[in-house]
Amino acid sequence: MKKLLLLLLSFVSITIYSQGTCATALDITANGVFVTGAIDGTYPTGTGLCFASGSASPNAKWYKFTPTANGVISVTSAIAANPGGTSATATDSRLGIYTGTCAALTCVAANDDVSDTDYRSAVSNFVVTSGTTYYIVWDDRWQNTSFSFEFTFVAQSCFVPTGFTFTVAPTTTTAGIGWTAPASGSTPTGYEFEYGLQGFTQGTGTTLTPTTNSVSLTSLIPSSVYSFYVRTNCGAGTFSVWSGPISFNTVFTAVAPPYNTGFEQTELDYIGWFAPTATAGNDFYPNNGGAGSALVQEGSYALAGVSSATATSDAFAISRGVTLEGGQPVTVTLYASNFRATGNTTSTASYNVTYGTAQTAAAQTNIVASETGLSAAAFTLKTYSFTPASTGTYYIGIRNLSPANTGGATHALLIDNFSVTQVLSNNTFVESKIGVYPNPVNDAFVIENNESLTITSLTISDINGRTVKNINVNSIGNEINISELNSGIYFLNIATDNGTATKKIIKN
Repeated sequence: MKKLLLLLLSFVSITIYSQGTCATALDITANGVFVTGAIDGTYPTGTGLCFASGSASPNAKWYKFTPTANGVISVTSAIAANPGGTSATATDSRLGIYTGTCAALTCVAANDDVSDTDYRSAVSNFVVTSGTTYYIVWDDRWQNTSFSFEFTFVAQSCFVPTGFTFTVAPTTTTAGIGWTAPASGSTPTGYEFEYGLQGFTQGTGTTLTPTTNSVSLTSLIPSSVYSFYVRTNCGAGTFSVWSGPISFNTVFTAVAPPYNTGFEQTELDYIGWFAPTATAGNDFYPNNGGAGSALVQEGSYALAGVSSATATSDAFAISRGVTLEGGQPVTVTLYASNFRATGNTTSTASYNVTYGTAQTAAAQTNIVASETGLSAAAFTLKTYSFTPASTGTYYIGIRNLSPANTGGATHALLIDNFSVTQVLSNNTFVESKIGVYPNPVNDAFVIENNESLTITSLTISDINGRTVKNINVNSIGNEINISELNSGIYFLNIATDNGTATKKIIKN
């Protein structure tokens, strides 16, 4: 087997502090651990910045690296020298990598947080070209105190593919994914592609070995989030490093109530929601406030709409489809908060709850309720109701109409733990006649069907409404195994010839 590693710089530990300007950036000549010193240098300028804004008085520290061979670099503050996590004592860094000249920089890679639960930063296996100078810039957007980071360069000739895109847009069960072959290095003889439900452990997914730069995926689970990894096969046993995980979702189908979501995802698409481009203010997005913080009612995420400094906000977040019966009351509950950063004592939040028959802003023509002048920072339970005229699929909207931010510091409308319920006579009967035993569940459960109802479909969804398992209805007489699911709360969705039922399952 050919060796992937052609050249590895010697590893050293370096305590020399970085420099405060682009022109005096410290040259990196060996792999090692570096100490930044206080982040008090000059912040990057120009139009090609990695981040739109810095701290109130932005600063940065500078390094540069010029490889003598093609290869990949990794830069990370996620090392033992720096405390991880999201607490006040954790290292909270931000990293940008640039090419060009000090007068005209272009961002080529960047990272703020390693993950939702780790505020350190990392750029891994970034392809670099011999003779090109790369500027490594740490800024003080979140923290200006000294920390350590590790730099690694590996020379290689087999590079990862880039430019991932959909060759065929995802449906409920299919997707086509393509990529761009590496522009330099060895010519690919093929690729390895591995995929599975988001969060799968690499090596346990489904592996494909395409000879061209695309794959067609079939038999996917509707309303689900998938991740994939891909690497280049350069022949004779030589492979690039893996690129990934990269995530995408299949189309979310309409769900019968009760429907609940805590917005526990990095993208609204990943729970089937949609945020049309805002006409004023900022778009809604899932904000990671962190478990136990004032920015969430429960969990780690809440839906956030940051107020504009100059105009009244006008931004929608629209739910996945919910199948509702005409003429029957529907109840919508949510928790709302008026977040004001330190120093802002005046800004208030306003919003409408709406519904319509399509997941577009234009279709949200029915106003269920209007809330104005919301000032409480604590999450407050809000309950609304409406009655759809006819049976069909409906989409519930939250429209941020908060006035322009008058308090200077950041202001946002926060929404958490959103739910839709509708009690129907047939479904109430089905709910009373079908049970799940045991519950909580260790590895398997049995459905108790006291009226011998004909069950037509069975699915299990998580607390965000994502389908995580489809169950063969022919196995109902036996135990249904869910040992592959992580511990947590799930919902068993049961469709019968006499109505539907949803059973809450606790997986130990």
